[in-house]
Amino acid sequence: MTPGSLGRLQLVPHRLTARDFDAIASGRGDAAVLGRLRAAEHSRRLLLLRALLDTVRGHPQAHGPLPSADHAWDLLERAEHRDAAQVAAVLDHPATGLWAVSTLRRLRGRRHDDSPLWVEVGHLHAIAAAAAIRAGISFRSRLPVRRGSVVLPTLGHARLPGLAPWESADLVVGDGPPLVVSPRGEEIRCADDSPDGSWLSLSAITLECDGVRLQALIDDVDPYRHVLHSALPVPLPSAALERWRAVFHGAWQILARDHVEEAIEVGELLRSVVPSAAAPRHRLRSASSGDAFGAVLLSVPENEVQLAATLVHEMQHAKLGALLHLTDLYTPGGDAHFYAPWRDDPRTLGALLQGIYAFAGVTRFWCRRRAVSVGPDALAANFEFARWREAVRHAMETAAGCSELGTLGHRFLLGLSMVVSGWLAEPVPRPALRLAGAVHADHRAGWRLHHLRPSDRAVADLVEAWSGGRAAPVDALRTEPEVAADPTVAGLEARGTLVRHWLYDGKPPQAWAAGSAELDRQVRGALPADLAWLAGDTSAALAGFQSVLDRSPYDPHAWSGLGLAARDASDDQAALALLDRPELVRALHRALRPAGQAHPPDRMELARWIGQGLRA
Repeated sequence: MTPGSLGRLQLVPHRLTARDFDAIASGRGDAAVLGRLRAAEHSRRLLLLRALLDTVRGHPQAHGPLPSADHAWDLLERAEHRDAAQVAAVLDHPATGLWAVSTLRRLRGRRHDDSPLWVEVGHLHAIAAAAAIRAGISFRSRLPVRRGSVVLPTLGHARLPGLAPWESADLVVGDGPPLVVSPRGEEIRCADDSPDGSWLSLSAITLECDGVRLQALIDDVDPYRHVLHSALPVPLPSAALERWRAVFHGAWQILARDHVEEAIEVGELLRSVVPSAAAPRHRLRSASSGDAFGAVLLSVPENEVQLAATLVHEMQHAKLGALLHLTDLYTPGGDAHFYAPWRDDPRTLGALLQGIYAFAGVTRFWCRRRAVSVGPDALAANFEFARWREAVRHAMETAAGCSELGTLGHRFLLGLSMVVSGWLAEPVPRPALRLAGAVHADHRAGWRLHHLRPSDRAVADLVEAWSGGRAAPVDALRTEPEVAADPTVAGLEARGTLVRHWLYDGKPPQAWAAGSAELDRQVRGALPADLAWLAGDTSAALAGFQSVLDRSPYDPHAWSGLGLAARDASDDQAALALLDRPELVRALHRALRPAGQAHPPDRMELARWIGQGLRA
C-alpha cells in the first residue's frame, strides 16, 4: 500500500531482490534497501489499522463515550488529503504499531488489560487527532483520558488532574493552539507556554555530523511506548533530558566519524527513543519490537561508546524484524529452545536468529573500534570483539542444525557466516582473548547448570562405573540432557561485568569489597572467589569456589567458576568436564553424596574422570 491510500486501497507488492536479501544477511544495506524496508513496514501498519477497524465494528461496546472508530478513520482521510507525509509520520510512529497489535489481540480475546476496552480502542481518535493537527486542518474530536492524561502521539500530552481513572475530553482545533476541554469545562492550551505545565510537548534529538543526520523523538509519554505493557507518561526532568541529549551527541559523533555505514542505518531507521529505568553499571538494558519498527527502549547510557554500540545492536533487530515481515526464514511455532550466549534464558529459534543478527552488528562495531582505540580502550575493544565473535559463531552453529530453519534461513546464515569467518581470522592480543574466552565459557557453563537436566539413566550408569572403578561409559556421556528452564536464573553475566569494571573503569580486583553480600549488591551473583580468579590467584580461586560448594553444593555460579579456575591451573581434563558438561559433574556428585560415604567424592576427581571420558 502506498501513502495516500487510506481512502482508496492501493495494493503495491513489496519485493526484495536476491542481492538485497544477501546484503541484509551480511549486515549491510544501503539507503535504497533500507527505504524498501521502511515502505514495507508502512504498508503493514496500514493493513493493521484496516484489520483493527474491521474487527472493532463487531464490538459495539468498544466505543463507550467516544464516537465510533469510523469517525477517526474519516479524520485520518481528511488529514491525508491535506498532507499525506504528516499523517504517515503519525501512523509510522513506533508506538502506533504496538497499540494496533495489542488492541487487535485484545479484541480477539488473546490479551487482557485493566483499562476499559473503549479507552484502548479510543486511542485511534488520539492518533487521528495528532495526524490532523500536524496536517493543519480544523476539527473537533473526543479523546480518551487515561488516569488524568490526554496523549497526542508524536506531539505531547495534556494533564487533567482530579478526574476518574477513565474519562473522555474534547479536543478543539482551529486557528490557534489546540484546546483540550475537560469534562468540567477547563481548557488546556496545547502549547509550550501553557500555565502550570499542563501541556508538555515531546522532546526530540536532532543531530548532524559529517553530513549524516539523526532525528528521533524522546518518547516518554505515549501509553504504548513500552514493548511489553502500557504505561503512564513519565516526562523526563530537564537535567535528565539534557543528559540524554549530551550522550546521544557524543554517540553520534562516534558513529558518523568512525562507523559511517552504521550511522546511515541508525539515521534511516531510528524514529523514537523510549527512556527506561537506570540499569546496573555495564548492564545497559535495551529492547525493541518488530511491531514498533524504529523504536528503541533504553536505560540511561553510561557513555557514548556504549550507546553507539547499543544503537547498532537495536537497528539490526529492526532490519531483521522488517525482513521477517516479508519472508520466512524458519517455520514458526516450534517449541524447541536453545542456548543463546547473550541471554540467561533458553530461546526459540526465532529469538536466537534475532540475537545472532544483532550481535553480528555489535561484533562489526567492535572490530572497527579496535582500529581507532588506544591504550586501555583498545584492550576493551579487543575483548568485546573477541567475546561477541565467538558468541555469534557458536549460536550460528546451533541455528544451522535446527530442523525448523528453512531454505532462506540457511541462505541468510550462509551470507552472515562469510563475514564471521573473516572475523575469526583476525588476531586478538592474548590478554583480551583469554578474558573473552573465559567469559564465554563461563556464561555457557552457567546456562547449562541452570537449564539442563541429565537423564536419570545416564547418571545411574556413571554412578555404577565410578563405584566399580571403571572408565566413564561413552553412552552416558553422549546422552543429551533435557532442557528444563529455570525461571530463577540470574547473574550469568556477573563475571563478565567484573571484567568490564576492570577494563573500562580501571577497577582492579583488590578495589572491591571482599564480603559476599556487599559484592553481590554491587554485581549481582558475584563471589569473593571471582576476585581471586580475576586477579590470577588460581589457588585462592579454587579454594574459594570449593568453599562455596561445601555450603551450597548446587550453586551454579560456583560450579562454573571452579571450571575457570581449573583451566587456569592447567587441569585440562577437569576444566573440560566442568565447562563443557558441568551439569553432568554436578549431578554425579549429588548422586554420590548420600552413598553412605563419610566424605563425598572430591569434585575435581569426578571432573577429571568425566573429562577423561569426554576426551577419549
